[in-house]
Amino acid sequence: FDLHKLLRPMDQDDRERILEKLWFWAGNVMSPRSNRKVMSVAELLELTNNKLIEVGAHAMSHVPLTILQADEQRHEIMGSKEKLEQILNCSIHAFAYPYGDISTGVGNTILDFVQQSGFNMACSTMSGLVTSATNPFLLPRCLVRDWTGDEFSRRLWGFFAQ
Repeated sequence: FDLHKLLRPMDQDDRERILEKLWFWAGNVMSPRSNRKVMSVAELLELTNNKLIEVGAHAMSHVPLTILQADEQRHEIMGSKEKLEQILNCSIHAFAYPYGDISTGVGNTILDFVQQSGFNMACSTMSGLVTSATNPFLLPRCLVRDWTGDEFSRRLWGFFAQ
């Protein structure tokens, strides 16, 4: 079976609890997330010093927004914007939908909340190129993995060569 498909619609706490149980069941002694740290405030501030990078919001937790009630969706979207603006002391203009494809991550209510929250644009997880007809709240994006610099360059050139 596909564990990812089972875990994806769960809230963050349930997902983490199940992953930790599976991790220890498999004989691991350290927490599954011990080698993955969240970016610190200092690292986030340092990142914003690079003029080529724009920090955008991505919800308070990483759950598909469509599984949440409307008030929870609003909190996930607006809360992430407000928290980042507080930390960075600047306006946040971009949002990226967690699991942002049309079927699981973005619905009309969610689109409305993103627009009402003061974002200028939002990225989906759908692949494609931006054209004059592209909805600025459903921008396609290029999937990036943990590639070497050469692999990233090759894929980036291939993406733009379409």
